[in-house]
Amino acid sequence: MSNITIIRADKALLPQLIKIWQTCFGDEEGYIRYYYDCTFSWSEIYAALDGEKAIGMIHLLPAELDGAKAFYGYAMGMLPEYRGKGIFLKLQDYAFSLVKELNMAYFLKPANAKLASYYQTQGFDKGFYLKKAVFYAGHSCDIELTDIEPEEYKSLRDSFYEKPGYVRWGLPFLEYAIAENRNSGGIVKKIINDSGEYIVFGSVAGNSLLLRE
Repeated sequence: MSNITIIRADKALLPQLIKIWQTCFGDEEGYIRYYYDCTFSWSEIYAALDGEKAIGMIHLLPAELDGAKAFYGYAMGMLPEYRGKGIFLKLQDYAFSLVKELNMAYFLKPANAKLASYYQTQGFDKGFYLKKAVFYAGHSCDIELTDIEPEEYKSLRDSFYEKPGYVRWGLPFLEYAIAENRNSGGIVKKIINDSGEYIVFGSVAGNSLLLRE
């Protein structure tokens, strides 16, 4: 193994990053390319190189956490043959240094309990949890369901969720998230009823409506 270096990724590295993404997460190339097309200009991407070969990556998406500037760690992966060698720690330390230099917060959402435990050993604290609730159709009510543009979605989202621990996304991220969800067959709508206006972000699975927001 040659000397490992960490660099900020440029567009010339995208074909290799796509291969790492596919290896680690199994997504289709079109999905990954769409992500990069939408986010490359405003996100931070750092790659670990073995010589000229990209072997690992971290994506940092800008956000606000409790009103403070923050980065969200996303799509962090390492090629299988390079795991367990301390290289990902080197890549993670590089991201830590950047965040510290910019005086920003850093948060992520591990995919499972094992990863959550791992990140806690790396200095992360638990800050959020996911709660799942199931509602059954029992009665109908008068509502109006309309399309919604990203700007209005952001305004309603910010006003509704503005509480301690709230993650405020910028408009570019929400534009991507809304478009990606719609392209995947999901729904992004505004609900209007007697009590006010609300956002709906989710997908349909059989006879169920799976709502994320």
